[in-house]
Formats: sequence, C-alpha cells, structure tokens
Amino acid sequence: MPGEVPTGWTPSRFDDVASVGRGLTYSNSQECPADDADAVCVLRIPNVQVQRFDPTSLKFINGVTAKQIDKYRVPRQAILMVGSNGNAARVGNCCFVDSDEDYLFASFLMRVVPDPEITDSTFFYYLLAAGEVQDAITESVEGSTGLKNISLTMLRQQRLMLPPLPEQKKIAAILSSVDEAIQATQAVIEQTRRVKEGLLQDLLTRGLPGHTRFKQTEIGEIPESWEVRPLGDCLPKGSVQNGLYRPATDYGDDGIPIIRIDSFQHGGTVNLDGLRRVNVESVEARRFQVADDDIVLNRVNSLSHL
Repeated sequence: MPGEVPTGWTPSRFDDVASVGRGLTYSNSQECPADDADAVCVLRIPNVQVQRFDPTSLKFINGVTAKQIDKYRVPRQAILMVGSNGNAARVGNCCFVDSDEDYLFASFLMRVVPDPEITDSTFFYYLLAAGEVQDAITESVEGSTGLKNISLTMLRQQRLMLPPLPEQKKIAAILSSVDEAIQATQAVIEQTRRVKEGLLQDLLTRGLPGHTRFKQTEIGEIPESWEVRPLGDCLPKGSVQNGLYRPATDYGDDGIPIIRIDSFQHGGTVNLDGLRRVNVESVEARRFQVADDDIVLNRVNSLSHL
C-alpha cells in the first residue's frame, strides 16, 4: 500500500539528523589572487551544479577572521545546496563535497552536515538530491521578486524516512557506483567536445583539406579563395534584435515560455526544462518568437549568481 516502508526504517525530522546554515557574505573589495598571503578559497553558486561539485572558477578572498573561517568551513563530506537564486529552478540544487581542500562557502549557498552517528553523509546527500525533498523545496521557495529562497523553517521541519545506518551505507555505495559510471561517460563526452572544438577551429579558419594557398587578413590567415566580410553583410536586414524585457514581477507559471540567461548551458545548449513564463500581447509574442534555426546569443551576464 502507498506509504509503506521497510521494517526498521524510522521517521526523522531534518534538524534532528543534520545541521544547516547559510554562507559567508563578503564584499568585492575582499577578492584577491590565489597566492595572496591571507587568501582563502570560497565556494559559490557556480561550484554547485545539479548533483555535481564543480571545483573550477574558484574565488579567493582575504580579510576573513579566524572565527569566520571556523563558522563557514566546508568539512569533508559536507553537502552544499543553492539556497538563493534568481532562477527558482536552481534553488535546492545540491552537491557532495568529498574533498580535503580548505573551502569556505558563500552567501546564497547553504551547508548541510549530517550527524555521523545517525546517518551516512553520502546517503543523506542522495536523499536531499532527489524526490520528496526537492519537491518540497520547489513548493516552498519564498520571494516574489528578485531572489528566490529556500525556507529554512520548512527544510528543518522536513520529515524523512531513514533506514538503519548499515543499510544507508549499502544504498550509498550502490548509488555512488552509478555516479562513477556517469562521470566516466561524461569524461569521454568532454574529451569529444574538445576534439570537436579543435576541428571547428581548423574547418572554420583553414577549410577542408586540400587548400594549399593562404593569405593574411585582418582576422588571420585564411584560404586564398575565401573572402572577409562584415558580419552584418551576411545577415538579413532587421534580423538581429534584443530580447523581450520584462521586470522580475512579470515572470510566473502562466503565459508563454521565455528563454533567459539562466537557460544557457556550457557547450552552446539551452535548457528548456522549467522555463519561466510571461504574459505578453500577441504582437509582442510574434515579434520575439524564436523560430527553428534561429541563433540566440547571451548578450550580457554576471556569472556571480549562476
């Protein structure tokens, strides 16, 4: 029957089995090079991808007190979660940080540290990353304009079903092995992507094999039979335009889906899942409609909150 759980599993409340807190707020003036004598590494939203810790694009800051370092440290096998973001779909995204590096975590993130006597940290991460908890976070996101935030009250009161600790460890081991297989596949995909980028560079600057004569131009060396033209000469008149602007208060769950900056992903793809919607007049809808074979560019952006 629905709601049945295996014998030995027990209901628990989130704050009875794990601690959670928001991250460090710092100013732009604190940012510094990695080799600064007082530099500490702080993890931000770009480092927390969907079920993946991304240790690239690291930020270093100075002027952090010993008390702050102790309070905002990311211990090994901690869980980081996006607590605030302009994109509601990013709120609740979490990753498992299994690293001995010295990290702090920044505001807009939350750190979850499970009680090792009650729950296995890897199991607890998988519990937070999927299913009931993510749905509860989505339903409870707070904030009508600008940033969307996790309700800490909701999260701390979230009810969880926990198997005995030995079973948690076995479940975590199975799921970890699956993740390792996924990561191996992703490594192959990334290598293929780099090969593709190199091939694109060769084909778009030197053409197909067979060219033997080249010439120097303002954009570099190209085959002698090629010509250089301004980009505008290659596009129909009026085909380039800025996108539809609407204040944050106009976005919602009803209306026409709209592609925004946060829909862009690495590698030139656009994530069409969970698009925000906006109500517009039919004339505007036609003017800003994206058709097949259109190219959408990310014109301006700040990486700090993505």
